[in-house]
Amino acid sequence: MTSWYHAVDVSIEIYIKQAIDNELHKDIEDIIFFSSYTIGLDVFKEATQKLKARLSQDEDEIDIAAQEEARKFLRQYHLRQALSQKKQRYIARELIKAHIRINEAVLEHFYSLQKKAHSFEYFQERKENIYKLLEDE
Repeated sequence: MTSWYHAVDVSIEIYIKQAIDNELHKDIEDIIFFSSYTIGLDVFKEATQKLKARLSQDEDEIDIAAQEEARKFLRQYHLRQALSQKKQRYIARELIKAHIRINEAVLEHFYSLQKKAHSFEYFQERKENIYKLLEDE
């Protein structure tokens, strides 16, 4: 019989993998290309830093949004939802850690897409699409 904590840990790993796979397989090359001239990725870095700062705090209270996210996660992975305060804090912290890992993986992916989008090969490969998009504007 596995413990509740082990079941949560396994579910968190599945959750992270699914979220990263979902983000990495979106067709966002054009979005990255055009937005990279106007939008910096610092916004995403700042959000990740805030999550890390939140993780380093010793919080006794769990906010409403975190409680709702935990309930949704528990339902999605068929885990027992009646939790002690200790288990509530554990799952809230694990979900913050999960979001940090997801954000870092997505940022790395965005950086590689951005680098690719600014390469000469990308321009050559996509020039007709780029011209069409510019003409539509």
